[in-house]
Amino acid sequence: MDAPQPRRWQYIALGSILLLSLVYTVPSAAEPGGILLTEEERLFLEQNEPIVFVSQTRYPPFEFIDANQQRRGMMVELAQWIATEAGFHAEFTDTVFQQAQQRVLSGDAHVLTSFFYSEARDQQFDFTQTVFEVPASIFVATQRPDIAMVSDLDGKRVATQRSDYAKEFLATLDLDFELVETDDFASAAQAVIEGSADAMVGDEQIVLYYLYSNGLHELMKRVGEPLYVGLNAMAVAEGNHLLQSILDKGVDHARASGTLDRLHEKWVGAELPGRSFAWQAYWPYAAGLALLVAMVVAWNVRLRQLVSRKTAELELAASVFRHAREGIVITDAKGDIIEVNEAFTRITGYQRDEVMGKNPRLLQSGHQEVGFYRALWKELLEKGAWEGELWNRRKNGENYPELLTISKVCDKQGQTSHFVAVFTDISRQKEHERQLESMAFFDGLTGLPNRILLADRLRQAMLAARRSGCKVSLAYIDLDGFKEINDRLGHDVGDRVLVTIAERLTSALREADTVARLGGDEFIIVFPEQRDVVTVSGLIVRLLRHIAEPIDIEETLLQVSGSIGVVHFSPEDEIEPEQLIRQADQAMYQAKQAGKNRFHIFDAEHDRAVRGHHESVERMRQALADDEFVLYYQPKVNMATGEVLGVEALIRWQHPERGLLAPASFLPAIQQHPLAIVLGEWVLAEALSQFDAWVDAGIRLPVSINIDAIQIQQGDFVERLRAEVECHPSLGPGDLELEVLETNALEDIPHVASVMSSCRAFGVAFALDDFGTGYSSLSYLRHFPASVLKIDRSFVRDMLDNPADLTMLEAVLGLAVAFRRGIIAEGVETLLHGRMLLAMGYELGQGYAIARPMPADAIPDWLQTWRPDESWRQRQCALPEERQAIYAMVDHRACAAGVLNYLRGAQSEPPEANCNQCRLGVWLSCRERGQAGLTPKMKRIASLHASYGQLAQEALLLKPGGSSEDLHQHASQVAQVSEELQDVLQFWINESNLAQGKL
Repeated sequence: MDAPQPRRWQYIALGSILLLSLVYTVPSAAEPGGILLTEEERLFLEQNEPIVFVSQTRYPPFEFIDANQQRRGMMVELAQWIATEAGFHAEFTDTVFQQAQQRVLSGDAHVLTSFFYSEARDQQFDFTQTVFEVPASIFVATQRPDIAMVSDLDGKRVATQRSDYAKEFLATLDLDFELVETDDFASAAQAVIEGSADAMVGDEQIVLYYLYSNGLHELMKRVGEPLYVGLNAMAVAEGNHLLQSILDKGVDHARASGTLDRLHEKWVGAELPGRSFAWQAYWPYAAGLALLVAMVVAWNVRLRQLVSRKTAELELAASVFRHAREGIVITDAKGDIIEVNEAFTRITGYQRDEVMGKNPRLLQSGHQEVGFYRALWKELLEKGAWEGELWNRRKNGENYPELLTISKVCDKQGQTSHFVAVFTDISRQKEHERQLESMAFFDGLTGLPNRILLADRLRQAMLAARRSGCKVSLAYIDLDGFKEINDRLGHDVGDRVLVTIAERLTSALREADTVARLGGDEFIIVFPEQRDVVTVSGLIVRLLRHIAEPIDIEETLLQVSGSIGVVHFSPEDEIEPEQLIRQADQAMYQAKQAGKNRFHIFDAEHDRAVRGHHESVERMRQALADDEFVLYYQPKVNMATGEVLGVEALIRWQHPERGLLAPASFLPAIQQHPLAIVLGEWVLAEALSQFDAWVDAGIRLPVSINIDAIQIQQGDFVERLRAEVECHPSLGPGDLELEVLETNALEDIPHVASVMSSCRAFGVAFALDDFGTGYSSLSYLRHFPASVLKIDRSFVRDMLDNPADLTMLEAVLGLAVAFRRGIIAEGVETLLHGRMLLAMGYELGQGYAIARPMPADAIPDWLQTWRPDESWRQRQCALPEERQAIYAMVDHRACAAGVLNYLRGAQSEPPEANCNQCRLGVWLSCRERGQAGLTPKMKRIASLHASYGQLAQEALLLKPGGSSEDLHQHASQVAQVSEELQDVLQFWINESNLAQGKL
């Protein structure tokens, strides 16, 4: 910033009538054609081309480097325009402020593109005529009410750009403050926001541009009137008069042709100073300003000394009141207007006599709610002052924004006597802010939202989708063939193509949709509130047709196409807007690779699955390297005798964050993956090492290990297993058993059977695990040399409530006996499971009722304490009649569960409840026909069974229209009778078993 102009409001204080008559002169239109240069000037250009313009890297909107590393700004564009019009070759470079000056002084560059005039700089540089006027103001954090004018800077920390004129200006003030120098105005603004400075002084347009471009405009505010106005121009080294003359002619030509106005409107939107504005005419006002200051000082001194001169001083105060630029309103303690000044009339349109005695609320616009004014008055009465922005209404009905300060005036007794309101019309500043906001959030070429505004609208659409349950679709468009047009025909034609495509996209969409330009030839469309994403595909097809339509530019038909990536956002997706854009970008590249002029929909589920699977595999690989896997061991026993047959090695993951993980939570991720082979070999080596440790401790426990299908299918599996076995000499025949899943074995029966036979030759036994879950047929069972069948735990788990599982257990037992194979039941979770299995003929078991999987060091203690339950020792294999009773009890338990679930609403379809046809009813009928009469215990069973049947039928009939209370009562009765019936029947079964033992 440079040397200040006098502040206009002070001129008006002395000569408002004269200032109101001043207007900016409008330059006459220039003659058509370029810039007329002398022969000497043209010779200079020929000898010195290219003319090097040096600009600042960060000085928007005058000159700066944008996100695409392009030089932009009003002064850069003016320099380019002058070079074109004058017909000389120009080169542009950029650097920081201080280095830019040094480059011109050293001769490395010819012109400083943007430089503010000062007397000190005029000693080293020759300036062109003024191009733009730039006011400088005070900026503070929004929440600070204590700084409203320049005098409030006393005792504060004030930030400004290093080497800027603001430093010189502040030094002229009789104030004591701490100066905080920063590299640029952006850093100074950041210092205020972060609290390392109380205020900053800087160029309005530059500071506001930074704040709006970075979304920080709500964190800072401008206070008071501009401190001074700087003169922005171009500059050359001292003595380079020919180049100075050429640039002056260029500025003249730009002003005359309207180019300067257009540049200013594009970048700032402010009215430009008139070309014929006579700065020399201001010296009378400067003299008047000095006189006014002297009068005010004298007035203050005499006020303290002579009370008798009060009348004269009041007249002077009245003069200031009348001629002040700011509107002033004075009210009494009730709020009724008792005086206004001329500026009030000029701003509001109301004459003095129209408002006298009335309340200022007649100016209210309706923009602010009642609560706003209630808070205003509360602060005014409590603190004695209020300052802020609000909207009022002029007499002609036009609403306008104003900066208002209200002060409370008290009398000698401390009572409120008056209120004084001082306000300024800030319509022009608000318009500047609006234009700067437009520059910050919209693309300058197409007028479409830019990336910043796109991100905000996309975020809002995603939040609305989460509330409404709708979806949001996003289309990422890249133009095919645009680069060739841009390179062949130039950027002007390329820009016209982009504008045409933007118009086509906008016209084809709904008002709620957002079309944004990311830069270059890339566009993004946001489709909010999508209930059926299928319709989006049809719309994308239409957009592809619109994009591919020929474009007529200067009788030349051009054509581009589009590659579009589409992604659909669902409310349950945990994803950020930027990630959603990246997914659409990925899909767009898929469309481009598939041949262009088409669209591709991003597969979120596949992407998550692939990323999740890859992450899981890599994490498990790291866990194996970090020794996070451990083996737990679960004993296998003879439930009748208590003999321990061996243990099964079960892998666990001791995860550092999630704790101990069961294999079901991590092994599926490496199914059919080479890591499964590595992990399987680790389990084998670890289990055999533990076997050796137990043998050394005097404990010989055969170990069984689960083998994955991919491991057993390796061509060198037998050789690698043999090598591992030979490393453990203490291992005898049968001490190592490999458990192969039945379903895995069926994938390649000949190969698996061959592997089993080869391994049995060196003492390794095999068991078919989870038997019954595959195609358990006699034809393949005879091929596998497996010595043991392990029946799947699901059949054991549900055997107490599912007659079909009970039948399956009986059938598999018969199959094992027929083929002379051992059989073991997995999933023995309760004592009742064990007794039932023993009754059916199963002796070998494994499950929680015996022991949970445990670390290796816990096995010795368990062996010392393990004893089978006494009820298991007494349980004999059931005789046929007792087995029929067991089947009848399980069938009744399943039937009763179905009835109760239906009555309680847990299932929708009514169950079959014919007690005469159930197994228990048939069994009782056979017992009754086969004997002269039923025993008392059997009669009790028959009586309870009949009661249950009657209650169940009544409850089922009551269900469709009965009250909930009646249904609850019947359901309780059915459950009570059923439980008693099962208890009596179980007692009969137990008595039968004891009687059998005595025999």
